[in-house]
Amino acid sequence: MFQPSRLLFLSVVCFPWLAHALQETWETGYTKDDVSGKHVLGYWKFDGDAALKDVSGKGNDLTLQGAVLSAKGRFEGGVESFPGFPVQDKRHGAMTAAKPAL
Repeated sequence: MFQPSRLLFLSVVCFPWLAHALQETWETGYTKDDVSGKHVLGYWKFDGDAALKDVSGKGNDLTLQGAVLSAKGRFEGGVESFPGFPVQDKRHGAMTAAKPAL
C-alpha cells in the first residue's frame, strides 16, 4: 500500500538535492522571472536610495503612510508599520497607486 510519508522520507533523505530544489525563493533571494515575470505585481527591496521603487519594471512604486523604512529588515531594508499608542484609525503601511492590473 502506498504511504505518502515514505515518499517524503525518500525524497528528503535519499535525494537531498531535491530538498534544496524545493526551498522557498524568499529564503534564497529572487532572480530573473521571480523579479519581473508576468505573475509578479511588484518587487521592492526597501533599501538604498530607491527604497520604495518597484524594481520589477511594472512601475508600482510605493509611498509610505504612517510606516517608516528600517535598516533592520530580514534581508537588509524593511518597512515598520504599527498603530502606535493610543491606537488611531489611520493607515499604516506602504501604498501603491490603484491600477487595473492590480
